[in-house]
Amino acid sequence: MAIQTTLVGSYPVPDWLRAHPTAQGLEDATRVVLAIQEQAGIDLLTDGELSRFDVNHPETNGMIEYFVWPLNGVRSEITRDDIRLFDSQGHLDFRRRPSGVVVGDLAEGRLDLVSAYRRARALTSGRLKFTVTSPYMLGRMLLDRHYDGLPELVMAIARVLAAQVGEIDADVVQVDEANLPGRPEDAALAAEAINLVLDAVPVPGRPAVHLCFGNYGGNRIQQGRLAALRPFFERLRADHLVLEAARTDFADLDVLAGLDNVRFGVGVVDIKDTATESPSVVARRIERAASILGGAERIAYVHPDCGFWMLQRSIADAKIRALVAGRDLYQGTSTGRPTATRTAPGALLRLPTHDQATRAYRVSGDFPYAEGGRPPRSRIPYAAVHVVADPLADTTPVSRAAIDWDATLAFRRHIWSYGLGVAEAMDTAQRGMGLDWETAKELIRRSVAEARAVGGRIVCGAQTDQLATGSARTLGDVVAAYEEQCEHVEAQGGQVVLMASRELARIARSADDYCQVYRTVLSKLARPALIHWLGEVFDPQLVGYWGSTDLDEAMDVLLDVIQENRAKVEGIKLSLLDQRRELAMRKRLPDGVHMFTGDDFDYPTTIGGDGERYSDALLGAFDAIAPAASAALLALDEGDRARFETILEPTVPLSRHIFKAPTFYYKTGVVFLAYLNGHQGHFRMVGGLESGRSTVHLAELLVLADRAGLLRDPELATDRMRRVLSLAGIEQP
Repeated sequence: MAIQTTLVGSYPVPDWLRAHPTAQGLEDATRVVLAIQEQAGIDLLTDGELSRFDVNHPETNGMIEYFVWPLNGVRSEITRDDIRLFDSQGHLDFRRRPSGVVVGDLAEGRLDLVSAYRRARALTSGRLKFTVTSPYMLGRMLLDRHYDGLPELVMAIARVLAAQVGEIDADVVQVDEANLPGRPEDAALAAEAINLVLDAVPVPGRPAVHLCFGNYGGNRIQQGRLAALRPFFERLRADHLVLEAARTDFADLDVLAGLDNVRFGVGVVDIKDTATESPSVVARRIERAASILGGAERIAYVHPDCGFWMLQRSIADAKIRALVAGRDLYQGTSTGRPTATRTAPGALLRLPTHDQATRAYRVSGDFPYAEGGRPPRSRIPYAAVHVVADPLADTTPVSRAAIDWDATLAFRRHIWSYGLGVAEAMDTAQRGMGLDWETAKELIRRSVAEARAVGGRIVCGAQTDQLATGSARTLGDVVAAYEEQCEHVEAQGGQVVLMASRELARIARSADDYCQVYRTVLSKLARPALIHWLGEVFDPQLVGYWGSTDLDEAMDVLLDVIQENRAKVEGIKLSLLDQRRELAMRKRLPDGVHMFTGDDFDYPTTIGGDGERYSDALLGAFDAIAPAASAALLALDEGDRARFETILEPTVPLSRHIFKAPTFYYKTGVVFLAYLNGHQGHFRMVGGLESGRSTVHLAELLVLADRAGLLRDPELATDRMRRVLSLAGIEQP
């Protein structure tokens, strides 16, 4: 059976309905919303949930108030005492005010879902979906002053909803639940109440459940994992699940592959990103979902992650068209796969050159890599990953960093999906260049929890950047700062990467000072660490680290530190961009101590090895080239050294360009490539570091990434490059 397209439910309220919310205006608006979907080719229509709009309560789409305010037994006037009591119960982290107060037995009162459905049914002959908020979610939003506990309240709501759903003969009736992901311990209660509603759906209508992590102001409001909800899914008596997947980068969707009691609806359009996906991006997302879930036959519908009501109509309409076009592209052959791995090339660009001229260029559209990969066996690879800034935060280059946590964690899931490990909160994440320790602490906490949920490998940077520049007076100050950060990493369950300390470099008077500090810090660790030697090419403030400006002498000191603390050192991460010294040091390491190359200029040689020794990898370059790195390492697993080198060869010019002098601005190129590939919806960086490279540099990066086959979608990359070029005053054809 072909995969169908649908919307989750809501559509942006048209301006004229906001201004003049009459019954005729509502009918006209519903007619328009249905027509937009029909003209785009949507298979299963929704009414846009426009009947829920309340001009006196415009900040929501009525997902809660529309259902609970009309009920007998609910008081909608909220007192200060109600707010205090509701807040003290701690039901919701994101909401302090109840939607209503339950003061008596619940009955349907003025709630009339049947009329809302019949209005839409009369306006289209197409297949139609009707949506209802979950009784569990509604119960969580109410202050109960009548029933004896949440279960009794939730089941009372379920009975009211079931009675009305029994008269709605829609093709699909969908129950929406966005609260349970934050409270998986309530799975049994939520499933019992939702099943009561699902069982009331008249035959031959199909019951469905939409589950997401919330959408308020374009933000995710629940923290949790699908894996924790497996018992909930197993209990449901639904025809299909409607799941958020695009924003979460298909995180732990594989835990549902074994469910044989339901089919799936998969979110392949990100409603929290205002950039419109191209059809090829949508097609690849469908392909990936099918591979995870066990085949295209498991997918009943593809759709946006959630409702559209917070977006502008023009954006919603463009995403609707992209959804249908992407589904059509995916089903372009009888095999149910995209018609080719090479998609249509992008439009013509006019790129600036080093001689202050311009040249014409067209992105090729060749992405030869898989959509994921297993962890390599022959090498241990880590990608030092970047953070995604929050573009809506009112920050300055010197204020505390503001992070888009959803996009940041989604990128880590992208790295894990390729079998690579994540090196968190290191220099790629702008430690010392915009990312302060307090924000790094939160980053480490979230990322380690995410790694645990998906089974990903992770190590985390610990240094002394909580110390103000010039504030350390003694080696004890440095030790204390190191210990604070190491304790935090290990308390979260992470493994430490002991990074270089600017304050230690400033106050140390000899190699003995370094030995003393590292000896003390390493001795307190619960598990062996990686030591990171970051050269001055990456950070000029680290000149003379290990007590000498002579790198050979410095290497001797570091080797002494490793030998003295052998039980506490798993490996050394060397970032000197000096292959000769890396190979020399690798020969001298004690048995069992790993060399993790940081040579972003020539990693194929160091990783490939010389027949006797090789380097593992901890590279900022792997942030940018993850698909190629995964494919190359898997080839190495198979003993195919030639293919390993062939895959990585075109990535080296790209990496050398990203890391060219002044090398410490390499983060700008890494983030720019993530922007071109759709991993974030903007080119903004912590500390305003997007200005760290010229437009000429970024244009050359685009070309080199294209030659390496690392631009996933030529249309998207071209569109985003055009925006950057236009902002720089370079007019485009």
